[in-house]
Amino acid sequence: MVHKIMVILNYFICFVLTLTIRPCEGKVQLPNNVVVKAVFAFGDSIVDQGNNNYIPTIAKCNFPPYGKDFNGGIPTGRFCNGKTPPDLIVEELGIKEHVPAYLDSNLRSEDLKTGVSFASGGSGYDPRTSTLASAIPLSTQLNQFKEYIGKLEGLVGEEEANYILKNSLFLVVVGSDDLANTYFTLGVRLKQDIDSYTDLMVAKATEFLQELYNLGARKIGIFGIPPIGCLPSQRTLAGGPNRGCAKEFNEAAQLANTKFSIAIDSLSKKLAQSKLVLIDIYNPFLDIIVNPQKYAKLQLRKDINITALFAFGDSIVDQGNNNNLITHAKCNFLPYGKDFMGGNKPTGRFSNARTPADMLVEDFGIKKLMPAYLDSNLKVEDLKTGVSFASGASGFDLLTPIVASALPLSVQLALFQQYIWKMNGFIGEEATKNIVKKSLYIVVAGSDDLCNTYFMLKFPRKIQYNVDSYTNLMVDGASNFINGVCHHKYCEMEVHLKFVSTNTIKLPK
Repeated sequence: MVHKIMVILNYFICFVLTLTIRPCEGKVQLPNNVVVKAVFAFGDSIVDQGNNNYIPTIAKCNFPPYGKDFNGGIPTGRFCNGKTPPDLIVEELGIKEHVPAYLDSNLRSEDLKTGVSFASGGSGYDPRTSTLASAIPLSTQLNQFKEYIGKLEGLVGEEEANYILKNSLFLVVVGSDDLANTYFTLGVRLKQDIDSYTDLMVAKATEFLQELYNLGARKIGIFGIPPIGCLPSQRTLAGGPNRGCAKEFNEAAQLANTKFSIAIDSLSKKLAQSKLVLIDIYNPFLDIIVNPQKYAKLQLRKDINITALFAFGDSIVDQGNNNNLITHAKCNFLPYGKDFMGGNKPTGRFSNARTPADMLVEDFGIKKLMPAYLDSNLKVEDLKTGVSFASGASGFDLLTPIVASALPLSVQLALFQQYIWKMNGFIGEEATKNIVKKSLYIVVAGSDDLCNTYFMLKFPRKIQYNVDSYTNLMVDGASNFINGVCHHKYCEMEVHLKFVSTNTIKLPK
């Protein structure tokens, strides 16, 4: 789901900035003639980076569990468990890691140069909306932007300030509170029918965008209204006995989006050298809500049949093999497993719950959990559908598992060969050969080589190798292992090797 949201945001950036996008990866590529100096946000809670912390309103999120996934679990006032769309966008564009709130008392001069958020949770196009929530109305957000421009000119001069604004991306995310709260829930505008109320919203949006343009904004992205009828609150209030998505709410959102699209297209043509784009949030998010299986399940081609999965490597896919070794690298005690199958079931997995290997076998429809090969309770049926030979603290470097008393990859390979011998006895050679040929093999190793053997222990590897030569040693170890897996009598099929990047791994200092 996170990937789907990022693709939506990336295409949004591309539309507004007229950029190119790399197929499949969803990565933004800026042409040589395009510069993005800053990102600014206006609107409601979706892009409020903490402004509501500084005003008298109950619409605040500066307390747990908000921020539980944000840089050390810190609640910042973002209406979110982690990063918001502005944070994701500035990071994707390589500007900075986060967009700060304009009212943040710790705001620095450098923050002003690269963009801030003026948004306020509970605000709306309808002035009544922000009044009801004691939020910062869009008119005040514009006044704050004017104040900001004066500060920026004082920092970099008028010419540079104009250059920054001309080459910035402006986000406007608002309208959901107008419909969900002001119109439907509180009913303070119910004297108007939904058609006339959405006309009011569009008229106020047009006024706001015109004023934003007058203040120097040229590249403006306006988020459409999401399927608000699918919010938990609206499902409860108007979703019927089955708590489905409230049809009336979603139809109102669609009506508003249609009108916004027409108005924004017309306005964009009138405003010289401007680029105004309405990004469709409604349809992608509704699809995620209605068809979650499309994003949570692996979909295999019809001509592919995976009957088993095998794992090799380190703690990421050690399903409990280290329980049976004399090593300190064990996790068969609490709090490990605290969320595993109902809670408080430490199994030796280096996790609070399931591992990637467990998730993969479930997504492929093979079985619920992947067992450890050294599990004393292992059954023949478990063997048929795959096991893990991985050992926490192992690595491609031969020294890594020795230091931790873990199973080296060479021993894991020997256990795999033992597995084949056992299966020959249980189900016959032809059936075993068929399993091996139609299985998926995952290898997860290398982190312990770098983190532990090279950087933490230092001796002897850091004396013997620099980073370049040590990573060559790791690659040689990986190549030898892959050759060992493939060079046995059952490896008659064509072998496809794919390195799956997990992007940059940021370790705590």
